[in-house]
Amino acid sequence: MFDLLSDPYILSIGLYLLALVGVGIYKARSVKDSEDFMVAGRTLPWYILVGTLLATWIGSGSLFSGAGLGYRNGLAGLWSSGGAWIGIAFVFFIARRIRNIGKVTIPDIFQARYGAPAAVLATITTVIAYMTIVSYQFKGGGKVLSIVSENAITPEMGIVVTAVFAITYTVLAGMYSVVYTDVINGVLMTFGVLGALYWIVDAVGGVDEVYLAAEAAGKWSLWGNWASERTSGISGPVLALSFFVPTMLLLLGDANMYQRIFSARDGGSARKAVLFWVVGVVVLESAVGFLGLAGSVAVEKKVLSPIVQQEEQEKRIELLTDRRGPDGEMDPFTSEQIDAAIALLDGPNASNFAASGEGEEVQGIARSIHGSRKSGSEGIIPEIARKVPLFLGMLLVATMMAIIVSTADSFLLIPATNLTRDVYQRMRPDTPERTVLLISRVLVIALGGVALLLVSQFETVLDAAYTAYLIYGASITPALLATFLWKRATLTGAVASIVSGAGVTILWTYGGLDTGSFHPFLQEPTFPAVLTSIGGLVIGSLLTPAPPREVWGQFFNEGEDPS
Repeated sequence: MFDLLSDPYILSIGLYLLALVGVGIYKARSVKDSEDFMVAGRTLPWYILVGTLLATWIGSGSLFSGAGLGYRNGLAGLWSSGGAWIGIAFVFFIARRIRNIGKVTIPDIFQARYGAPAAVLATITTVIAYMTIVSYQFKGGGKVLSIVSENAITPEMGIVVTAVFAITYTVLAGMYSVVYTDVINGVLMTFGVLGALYWIVDAVGGVDEVYLAAEAAGKWSLWGNWASERTSGISGPVLALSFFVPTMLLLLGDANMYQRIFSARDGGSARKAVLFWVVGVVVLESAVGFLGLAGSVAVEKKVLSPIVQQEEQEKRIELLTDRRGPDGEMDPFTSEQIDAAIALLDGPNASNFAASGEGEEVQGIARSIHGSRKSGSEGIIPEIARKVPLFLGMLLVATMMAIIVSTADSFLLIPATNLTRDVYQRMRPDTPERTVLLISRVLVIALGGVALLLVSQFETVLDAAYTAYLIYGASITPALLATFLWKRATLTGAVASIVSGAGVTILWTYGGLDTGSFHPFLQEPTFPAVLTSIGGLVIGSLLTPAPPREVWGQFFNEGEDPS
């Protein structure tokens, strides 16, 4: 333990996490009621909102999957991030309406616009998707602690440490603690990421060297190596757009964004914050993607350790030693089978296993190794942190934990708020404020425990992010946007949209369908889920009577909030 505390990287992370808890304890004094805990008393100025919006959106999904996509695809990896940029630009035009509606949660909006059934479905969907997102924040924290400690802290131990701090921090002061430390986190992110990018580009010989190496590896093109992200023969453009759309839909319906806009001092502050938010997100996510690309060049030039090969070697050892057969006895794969799988991955059929002629067992091994390679590339930023000058490395690891914890606490607070307001308080509307506040805090702890149990369900951060984004984006976002944009939307349409969007996503992801035989646009769940969700919203609404003006009128308020 003493050796760990003497490690400067672990020390910087430890001091940062303790400072977070200290801020939480201090800000807890400002929390007088549940509205303070959930929306910071609706008092936030625009410049505080920018920091908290930025720190919340840039999470493990950017730090690991964004950098990993940059490592494997170059700047074409930004197709995934680009969906959010378009989403934020759109939100700018409706930010004033969102703030002026004066709600606390997304189900509050659904309750007022559509009724209780839609609000209940929105709550259920939000809890499922957001617990998945919290789980991969914990996974990301474990990965950071493991890499920077050179495995002195195991990934499993790191996951628990991250979870304990994130949960404790959120429990203490809710939105009050989250938003003010998010401003500091935003500053740390900016200096840490941009400083590391400058160093790594210089270490490999400059931008020209990065460009030449990227072009030779097929990473300096519109679609990069996106086709290699899957093994079922889907084209690069279709796959890139399949990641672009869920990110855009998650952003457009992100309850964290709405809750922060609800926390704004007024509609003008909300709109100004969104404008600066999009600038910050474009700069930081582009920097993270380029950092991943430059990191891949640094690995080739032996400036950094071969992280992908190391992960692949660990997977090889696991396959050779740990597999059990149908009878429960140890039945490891052979070296010959693993070599055949690697040859498949490195051959002309790497993105379409079915065309290779290899048996299912070899294809299964190849998929497992393919996942390990992607997982390895997602660790490029923690690897960079150990190679940059010490002060910058300490800043970068603190930045990574800032990104992870700030996102985890935000995604914990949302479902806890939903369950408190939209379930408990609807059943017991006369509950004293002190009791409501206590229940909110207990739910944060309980939901954090659930997220911890979900950590093992996905091999990579990208897989978890993609699934969570799509479940939420396809089911919630169409009906949510319709509240502000389509006066004709009805309860029937909203329910049909939520059920069909979530149902198709779950069916495609877990239903065991042979999607490889489908049309390319239907192989990934993105387009089927989104199209059925929008179709359900439109058809269900048009088949039922239009809502009266008193229902939809409040959602089209462009004036300043009188409060």
